[in-house]
Parts: sequence; structure tokens; C-alpha cells
Amino acid sequence: MVLDISLLLQIVELGLIMSFVGLGTFISSYLLHFNDLSIEGSFACGAAISVLMAKMGMAPCGQLIASLTAGCLVGLLTSTLHFKLGVNKIIAGLLSATAMFSINLKLVGPHALMPMGLSIFGATSWLGQHHKIITIVIISALVLLVVTKLLRSQLGLLLRASGDNQVFVRTLGKNAVYYQALGLMLANSLGALSGYLFTSFTGFFSITSSVGVLPIALAGIILSGMSTTSVPYKIIIGSILYQLTIIICIGLNMDPSWNRLITAVIVLALIIVQKTHAKTGDVSL
Repeated sequence: MVLDISLLLQIVELGLIMSFVGLGTFISSYLLHFNDLSIEGSFACGAAISVLMAKMGMAPCGQLIASLTAGCLVGLLTSTLHFKLGVNKIIAGLLSATAMFSINLKLVGPHALMPMGLSIFGATSWLGQHHKIITIVIISALVLLVVTKLLRSQLGLLLRASGDNQVFVRTLGKNAVYYQALGLMLANSLGALSGYLFTSFTGFFSITSSVGVLPIALAGIILSGMSTTSVPYKIIIGSILYQLTIIICIGLNMDPSWNRLITAVIVLALIIVQKTHAKTGDVSL
């Protein structure tokens, strides 16, 4: 199968867009040790809010802020359910994602079109034929810069410490729960950003668009060989590699309806390989 330039660009574009979910999952699962299922809900919420705001005539910048805010609220809800009400971490994330499903359905319905003239890619059409990839690359670079600087700052160190050793954080006179909640809000805002860009890119919102988002993020993380000491930009590489894998499967004339199963198989295979390498003393993925 020969990949033409347009297909390669699409692989990179989708890989960059989905990498934000990977970054969010990395923060919640690897740094905070909080297996947060609500990121799927924040992905769909960011998409739904952007469509709703666009239909109200809001500019792309306002749509972006609204989507990020919605993602933060989803993370806040999950942290409240767990830390304040004592709900199990996984169940708290599941409840948040379930609640978002109904809210998104009420906001924009099961399907909705994004007004392309008011999308972020419509606003950057003046950049020329490849305005989409240029826009996504600029946004990715900015997000990567902010996240990297944040994780290397004192705040980022406290976020990591709140996931590794909450007792140590308390000895510093800090509230570990506060930093855990802050980390979940950051993670879900990245998920919402991904949903916003995905809907703007495709021009279409579906209530089921977030189904399977977490396995995709996990596949990207494992493909990048992520660990708690890895550099976040590697997630982008892993996400692009995953999209390339899916495109290759489609190029082999496989039914697209098998994409989710392919994702599950890829993730399972990578986990098995990773565990095998760990047992034999090799460097893990």
C-alpha cells in the first residue's frame, strides 16, 4: 500500500488531535495514579460544547475556552465524587462519563453539524491549502510547551508527589487532595480540547464519538514507550503511530467496523510484550 501526501497529512492531523487525550491519560494514570474513565466524557463534552457555542455564533477562541472549561468541570466532578463522597476512583470516573452522556445529548442531540465557517479551521483557512495541519501543529506546540513547563515547575512536582506520596505532600504543608483535583481538571481539559478539535476537524458531532477514546490513548502511550519519567512529546509520536496502524489496516481492505477490535488487540499485544520485556530484563516499551 502506497501512502500519498494527503493521507499522510491526515494521519499526522488525527494523531496530533488524539494525542491530547493521551496527554490527559498520562497525567491522570501515570502521574496521579488515578485511573480516570471520565476523560471519555470530557472528550464528548468538549465536542458538544464547541458545537453548541458555534451555533450560538461564538468565535473559535470562545469555543475553545468553553470546551476547556467544560473539561475542567468534568475533572472537578470526578474528584468531588472520589475525594468528598468516597466513591471508588473507577466508579467516580464512570459516573462522570455517564452523566456527561445525558448532558451532551440534551445540549446538541445525538448528532450535530459543526458550522464550518465558525470552526477554528474555518477561521484559519487564509493560511492556504494546508491550513488544517498548520493550525493543529501550532496548537500542539503551544499545548506541549505549556504542559512540559508545568510538569517541570514546582506545581508539576507537587502534582507528581500527590500521586506518588501524599504523606510527603502533607509534610510540606500542602493539601494533596487539592493537587490531585487540579491534576484531574488539567487531564480532562486536555480531553475536552481533543474533542473540540476532532469535531472541528470532521465537522460533525456524534454522541458515540467518544466510545473507545481511552483505548486509543492507551495505545498511543504504550507505542511511545511511556513511563512516569518519559517526556510528554513522545505521546504524540505514539498517537501518530497508532493512526498509521489503523490506516494500514484500512488499506488492507479490512472493514472499518473492526477498528475498535483492532485497537483492543493492539493494546493487549503491547501490554503482553511490555510485560514480557520486563520479566526478561529488557527495556520495556
